[in-house]
Amino acid sequence: MENHIFAITPPFFNLDFFSIDRLSYIDNHFITESVPKFPFMVELLSRRVQKVLGKPHPNAMPALSMLAKQGFKTNGLVDILDGGPCMEVDAKKYTNRKIFY
Repeated sequence: MENHIFAITPPFFNLDFFSIDRLSYIDNHFITESVPKFPFMVELLSRRVQKVLGKPHPNAMPALSMLAKQGFKTNGLVDILDGGPCMEVDAKKYTNRKIFY
């Protein structure tokens, strides 16, 4: 499971995963410009990637658990960079006094 993230990004980017991840902290507009505007066929990805697509990496489980305790839920979408689950929360439930720690 460790290396599945490296199989998702090559069709969309001419950079390795770590370079893309580093750049996304500076400016992530290139991601929306590089990925398809419409859903793509999962069947085009390798079987190895298909098996883990949308599943969190074991190293991400503590963060996923912390976010779940704060009310975040997986939304069925997949992160284009690492293939893990995307999460969301109803922001209306929170005021600026509530801090996510």
